[in-house]
Amino acid sequence: MKPVLFLWAAALTAQAQDVPFGPNVLRANRDADLIAASQYVELKRGGVTYSIADSGAPPVEIATPVVTVHPYFAGDYRIEVKQSGESIVTPLGGEVKVSIPGAVEWVPVGKRMIARDSPGGPEFRIVDAVSGWRQVASVLLMIAQNVNISAAGAGGGSGAASGSGSHGASGAGGNGQKPSRTTSGPPPDRRPAGADTRSGAGTRGSGGSPSHK
Repeated sequence: MKPVLFLWAAALTAQAQDVPFGPNVLRANRDADLIAASQYVELKRGGVTYSIADSGAPPVEIATPVVTVHPYFAGDYRIEVKQSGESIVTPLGGEVKVSIPGAVEWVPVGKRMIARDSPGGPEFRIVDAVSGWRQVASVLLMIAQNVNISAAGAGGGSGAASGSGSHGASGAGGNGQKPSRTTSGPPPDRRPAGADTRSGAGTRGSGGSPSHK
């Protein structure tokens, strides 16, 4: 079984083909030197990306010379072994568990772990996954998007205001002319019930004083 396994690993190193683990896939760079077995990957050099489509599938461990990576959540996870011996772990889908002798660390999205071996034992640090210039570009892009959204909202509000104004103007003499009355006769008698309706009772005639009997 082992000769077959080593031949398979050699073929992966030469062709950099994908390694399926059920519904999940390990994608290796062309320069990757690795051994893949059931639920276990040993990465000696180069880089791989492990993509989890089904987090309910059996977990896979990815070991480097310094750390062991335990990805559980759906998403992509980037693991690299540099020529300097450093191991770099970058979670892209969800936080990832990374174990070293005597310690366990969870690396969140947006960060990456850089680990290396030393005479006193493995050392690691967690830094931003994005470089300083990329962070500045991301902030500027976010500001530009917010400005565009604000401008679009202001334009929509002014359009609604102008639309309602023109509608009101056209409905009530929007052409600058006073709206004409639609009734031809005098307004209806709106006196309260019980009021004296006799001719001239308490009313002022046209152009004269009230009449008295």
